[in-house]
Amino acid sequence: MQKALAVRVLEVTEYPPSGDGYSSCVFPIPSWEQIEAATRALNHYRLPFFFIGLYDECHGEDCFSVFGGPNGYSISAEVKDLGWVQYCDPSHTGGPVDVWTSDQGFYPDERYVTYDVELVLRLTRYYAENGQLDPSVQWEQ
Repeated sequence: MQKALAVRVLEVTEYPPSGDGYSSCVFPIPSWEQIEAATRALNHYRLPFFFIGLYDECHGEDCFSVFGGPNGYSISAEVKDLGWVQYCDPSHTGGPVDVWTSDQGFYPDERYVTYDVELVLRLTRYYAENGQLDPSVQWEQ
């Protein structure tokens, strides 16, 4: 039997080929398979990010986001008493990485990026199942 997830919503944002305007697909009570598929589908431009949240909608609290795609992922979450925190790998010392390239885009410094989709899946699954951040990696405000 599969473990029940703590998250109550998956919100996936999609941009048209022009990059202007967007639509969001909301999946209430998502399965891990839906979340994993959303993670693997990220491609920086048309599908640049998604949010999972502990409530029926993501309004910037108790939610977790993944931005990017195969050329770099940025992971962040809103945590009670801390505000927004982001995954950090201090061994990455490069400058801005193009994780979201449509619309306004998002270009965090490389220390806030991972290139490892399996790590992204592990951290996302931990949050989805437990409703909190995986303590095995570094998170920064």
